Amino acid sequence: MENCTTKEQLIDFYRNEYEEQYHRPFLELSLTKLGNLSDTSPVKLTDNQRADIQEKLDEENFSPETFFSGLELLSFEQIGYVGW
Repeated sequence: MENCTTKEQLIDFYRNEYEEQYHRPFLELSLTKLGNLSDTSPVKLTDNQRADIQEKLDEENFSPETFFSGLELLSFEQIGYVGW
C-alpha cells in the first residue's frame, strides 16, 4: 500500500490483496474514522460521501463490487487515512 501513488493503484491493491471479509468493515470504518474528524480536516467526509457510503452499506446484497464502488467515492488521501 505504501508504494501506491494514485487512487487507482490503491483500489487495485485492495482488489488484489484485501480479503473480502474486510470489505464491509472498511466502509463502516470510513464512516466513523473520516466522519468524526474536525471540519477543518482535509480528509473529512462530505455529507454526500457519507450518504453515498451509507447507501452502499445498506444494500441488501453487499458484494465486492459494492465495496470497490464505495472506494471510488473516497479520495486517495481518504482511502489511505482509513487503511493506515
